[in-house]
Amino acid sequence: MSTCNPHQEQKWCDREARKKERLEGEVKQLKTALEARQADIKTKSAAAQQSEEQVKRLEQMLRESQVATDRVQKEFNLLNEKVQKLHHDLEDQIHTNTQLLAENSQKAVELKQKEEDIVAVKVSWALSTMSIAITALAIVLVTSQVSEPCPSLSLWSQLCW
Repeated sequence: MSTCNPHQEQKWCDREARKKERLEGEVKQLKTALEARQADIKTKSAAAQQSEEQVKRLEQMLRESQVATDRVQKEFNLLNEKVQKLHHDLEDQIHTNTQLLAENSQKAVELKQKEEDIVAVKVSWALSTMSIAITALAIVLVTSQVSEPCPSLSLWSQLCW
């Protein structure tokens, strides 16, 4: 620009100064935008880090929950097997008790019959004993009649008839 006049040089300097100011303003805006983006990236990075940590905690909780669920499922299965076995045992016991009840009823009938038989035997024995006693008394009377024939005959006939 050495060939230009001072007025042109001044214009050129003014233009360059405006250009410089405009570029400095753009640089300032770009720096501000860059700082804002860096702050945004930093915030998002921290949020991403926290999210990763939260995901890891949730995954750990999920694994623990699955282990607990598996343990509870195994316990449930064992208890269910026990319940089924106890139910089967109960059905067996009910069947056995039903059979025993039928046997007890049958034995009660047999026992009642035997008690009735015993009563009949006791009555028969009592009658036999009375018959023997009467026969013994009759023998005593007959023998006493042989020694005293007449007066006892009427007692003998009363006893026999």
